[in-house]
Amino acid sequence: MNTVWENFRRLQRFQGILYVVIGLFLLINPSEFFQLVSYILGFYFIFLGIMGFLQVKRNSGSLFPNVILILIGLGILVLLSPLVKFASVIFGLFVFFSGLEKLLQGLRIRQRIINDGSTLIIMGIVLGLLGLIIIFNPFQSFLLLFRVAGLIFLLVGLYNVFNSKI
Repeated sequence: MNTVWENFRRLQRFQGILYVVIGLFLLINPSEFFQLVSYILGFYFIFLGIMGFLQVKRNSGSLFPNVILILIGLGILVLLSPLVKFASVIFGLFVFFSGLEKLLQGLRIRQRIINDGSTLIIMGIVLGLLGLIIIFNPFQSFLLLFRVAGLIFLLVGLYNVFNSKI
C-alpha cells in the first residue's frame, strides 16, 4: 500500500515540476510557446496523413481522410496566426459591444432612478475599453492569455511539488 502512495507522490511531484517548467516558459516566451504548439500540431496532422497513406498502400482504403489530415496540418502551419488574430478581433468586438450595452443600460437606469446604475456604467466603460484594447492589439491580447495560463500552471505546479512529500 505504501508503494502505491509513494508512486502517486512521485507522479505528483513530476507533474508539478513539468507544470512549473511549462508555466515559466509561458510567462517568459508566450509567442515562442504559441509557435511551438502550432508547429507540433501542424506536423502531427501531417504525420497522421502520411502514416495513413502508408496504411492505404499496404491495405486497400480511402486516401481522402489522409489528404484532409495533411491539409489540416498545412492549414495550421500557415493560417493559425491569422486565424487567432481574426478570432481575437471578433472576441474584442463582442466584449466592446457588451460593454456598450451595459453602459447604455446603466444610463437608462440612472435616468429612471436617481443615483442607481453606476455599477453598470462602470462595468460598461471597463468592458468597452478592454474590447478596444483587444480589437487594436489582438495578438498581444492573445499572448496575455498565454501568460495568465503560464501563471496558473506555475502556481499549480508549485503546489504539487510542495504538497507531494516523498
